[in-house]
Amino acid sequence: MVESNKKAFIKFENVKKEFVLSSHVVHAVDDMSFDVDEGEFVVVVGPSGAGKTTVLNLLGGMDNPTSGDIIISEKNISKYSHKQLTEFRRADIGFVFQFYNLMPNLTGLENIALAKKLSPGSPISAEEALESVGLTDRGHHFPSQMSGGEQQRISIARSVAKSSKLILCDEPTGALDYVTGKKILALLHKICKERRITIILVTHNSALKDMADKVIVVKCGKVESITINENPKSIDEIEW
Repeated sequence: MVESNKKAFIKFENVKKEFVLSSHVVHAVDDMSFDVDEGEFVVVVGPSGAGKTTVLNLLGGMDNPTSGDIIISEKNISKYSHKQLTEFRRADIGFVFQFYNLMPNLTGLENIALAKKLSPGSPISAEEALESVGLTDRGHHFPSQMSGGEQQRISIARSVAKSSKLILCDEPTGALDYVTGKKILALLHKICKERRITIILVTHNSALKDMADKVIVVKCGKVESITINENPKSIDEIEW
């Protein structure tokens, strides 16, 4: 029997997140548990309102759970203070959202350099991060001078420049056309495998399950199923 050289990077253990709306309690995450290995490409899929974005917010330290433990790289962030969570986000987490959240008055290269300042120990330069997403010739352009796909590449380069251990993606192709969206997904997968960065991608598009190492299906705040793909497909093989 060959032992895996992967190690459990994330442990999401019996996590609950409740919101009180007037007198009604919403169980956005209802006793969820799952593990993610280091360097895995994970797709979390489910319908609107299933709890996907809440899971991402909890993993990214943007919210605290009501109960349960969230352990990332042996750090139990569920016990962190607001200040500790801020430092955790700055040092360890990259975010790629549906909308790119670039500073409009900064060039692409300057947007990347600004993110890099948050992780001064990173060995990767802003220029190298820009090259990793194939935009060396667009670094001095402002976001308004870039296509949506180019802006999303800049947002990915920000995470690379920080040497993020974990990149969290919330519908990263939602504002892009089909062809550009495929290119962004291929880039995320390449960065995951070449740089061994753990990537968790939240989507309602069930077709993307085939490209993942691990698929977590959520429904009504609960984990409905977890599937390991022994032979994930290339994004070029997937249609929707």
